Amino acid sequence: MSDIVEAYRKRRQARLDAKKAEQRKTIEAYYARRDARIKVRQNAESGADKAIAGKNTLQSGRKNVIISKRNTDADDQIKSWMKIGRNEQSVPVFYGETKEKAEKRFVGEKDKEREKAEKRKVDPIDINARPKVSDPPLKGHINELYKGQGSKNQIGNGTMMDAVRNERRTGKPTKDRYHSKKARIIRDKLKERISSGKLSKHDKRVARALNEDIRKALNVTRRSGR
Repeated sequence: MSDIVEAYRKRRQARLDAKKAEQRKTIEAYYARRDARIKVRQNAESGADKAIAGKNTLQSGRKNVIISKRNTDADDQIKSWMKIGRNEQSVPVFYGETKEKAEKRFVGEKDKEREKAEKRKVDPIDINARPKVSDPPLKGHINELYKGQGSKNQIGNGTMMDAVRNERRTGKPTKDRYHSKKARIIRDKLKERISSGKLSKHDKRVARALNEDIRKALNVTRRSGR
């Protein structure tokens, strides 16, 4: 009789061990996927290739084995899954944790992600004032675009972009000349500098902001003139 009981206990323990091992794998996969998504977003925002970022993140997740950072007690095993939000995102509920605590933990993690994303945001470029850059060719293009600032009878903010806007709205030239053709030339030169790979992050942001403003100025509804 004792042999039968002992055999039963061994089988029962084997089943429990197998279940715990499966639960550990589930937890590891969940946190690896979550960290992978976070890392991919960060790399994508910095201009990194999403596919490479995702691959590297997943490899890093497998090597680090995130489950090793957590206790393997019963409280760290997944008891069930629940749906949260309009997107019905799946969130694990661990043993020793109520659904309310699981939801609170999930919301807290999302809030931390948002805070990190807010910190990564940069202030927009103010193109109303002449931006400062370190690249000499880009500085020359900026000087051309902001040549009218501070002059008599300044149009708008004194930039070539506002001169183009005014010319296209009124059909009249600025100081006896139209600026659309020159604006297109500078726009093309800005594109060349952006794709050259020689600009710093700040200079590239400035060049892109100016390029976008020139594009908007040239798209203003044309009344007459050039």
